Amino acid sequence: MLTSSHALWAYRSRPAGPLRRWLVIGAVAPDLPAFVGAAARLARGDRGRTALCNVYERGPWRPLLLGTHSMLGWTALVAATRQGSAGRALGAGALSHVAIDVVSHHEDAWAILWPLSDRRWRSPVSYWDHEHHARTWATVEVAALLVARRHTSSRAERWWIALCLAMAALPLVRARCGGAPVAL
Repeated sequence: MLTSSHALWAYRSRPAGPLRRWLVIGAVAPDLPAFVGAAARLARGDRGRTALCNVYERGPWRPLLLGTHSMLGWTALVAATRQGSAGRALGAGALSHVAIDVVSHHEDAWAILWPLSDRRWRSPVSYWDHEHHARTWATVEVAALLVARRHTSSRAERWWIALCLAMAALPLVRARCGGAPVAL
């Protein structure tokens, strides 16, 4: 699932209030090091796949991403904080991200018990890889976003959903145009 969709579904899962913000931040937190790393690699002149490989597979970014995509730290945060606290909402949002990644990543599956285990469960489904049902994933995600858009009256939320729709539809467009799959 795209990071923008992680944020949107976290936002929609909780009524307005101060904890909603922490839930949304948590839902994007596992991917934040990738954005910082990609910006750094692009600034150093890396492009395309080289930038992605240098962030996701090598160097200082790899262990940081393994840590943010592990359930262990986020579960400890939830367990150590009280009900109704910002820390618990942050941890719950991050755990929702990791759970969705478990069912939507195949080749790029995360070791969710890292550093205790490097074992990765490869989902039969990938949100971006056409060899592992990316079109089906994108179709379901787009349909869910269309339903969400229809059932909101907030103008800001409608724009957010429209942005998520455009990005979620890319695997459908690329599949039809014959483009190579690209992780977003």
